Amino acid sequence: MRIDVSSHPERSSFAVIGTTEMMIPETTAEMTWTPSDSAFDMVLARSVPARVGREILSFVERFLGSFDLELSRIAHFAIHPGGPRIVEMVARRLGLSDGATRHSLQVLRQRGNMSSTTLPHIWRLLQEDPDVRPNDLVLSLAFGPGLTVAANLLQRLG
Repeated sequence: MRIDVSSHPERSSFAVIGTTEMMIPETTAEMTWTPSDSAFDMVLARSVPARVGREILSFVERFLGSFDLELSRIAHFAIHPGGPRIVEMVARRLGLSDGATRHSLQVLRQRGNMSSTTLPHIWRLLQEDPDVRPNDLVLSLAFGPGLTVAANLLQRLG
């Protein structure tokens, strides 16, 4: 896989329109990464999907609102598949159709949760998908320690 962040992108690439992130209050112990001698020790509380679910719609609406966009303008979604419950919860809270999460679930099935490297694999599937047309908007969502939620608004070039 190749990720090009140059100012001269290929025709089938995505432009980054904007990014944001937030930490969900009072969740620092629900997802942690602690370095050890040979690996990272991870804590992932069972409450993470519910905590994300409570915050995700207002987070997304605030982010998209900063571009005068509504959720209905987003054509495609790249949801970091920390697990199937995360993807299902985000899809339900955002009111997404069944097919809206297919790229995320495909990467989860084929490769599992690869932490922060998972999203580029989803972006590649979107890049190769003929249903993702020039000027389509893509909302990319990721979740990490702290409990942090990050969003990227991408637009297909064409």
